[in-house]
Amino acid sequence: SITIILTIPTIVGGIYGMNVRLPFANAYWAFWWLIGGTAILCGLAAWWLWRQDYF
Repeated sequence: SITIILTIPTIVGGIYGMNVRLPFANAYWAFWWLIGGTAILCGLAAWWLWRQDYF
C-alpha cells in the first residue's frame, strides 16, 4: 500500500518532467499548487487504503 501512495508523486513528477508545453508553467504559484495537490491526493489514497484495511 505504501507503493501505491508513493506512485502518485512519481506520476505527477514524470508528467511535469517531460519537455512539452504545460499549463501554468510560468506561474509563480504553480509549483506550490502542484505540491499541495499531490499531497492531497496522497492523503486521500492513504485514507482510502486505511478504510479498506490495506495497511
